[in-house]
This record gives sequence, structure tokens and C-alpha cells, in this order.
Amino acid sequence: MKRVLILTIVLIFALGMSCINAQTTKSFTDSQDGKTYKTVKIGNQVWMA
Repeated sequence: MKRVLILTIVLIFALGMSCINAQTTKSFTDSQDGKTYKTVKIGNQVWMA
């Protein structure tokens, strides 16, 4: 029981730390409408912010 609790805490901590460092904020300008949109990179994926 204690092993499961300790493993869970370590896993939550590790995932939390990776999420903090995983996000990079940038922006791009759409060539069709000329508007600038913010993006965020999480891992290998880029999402609109």
C-alpha cells in the first residue's frame, strides 16, 4: 500500500514538472487573412492558444 502511494506521488510530481517545461508560446500570421494567432507547443504538438 505504501509503495503504491509513493509511486503515485512520484508520478504526479514527474508529470507536473514535465508540463511546466513543455509549453512554448509563439505566434504565426495567416497568409490568407493577415491575422496573427498565438500558438502553444506541448510536447511535439502545436495548438492554437
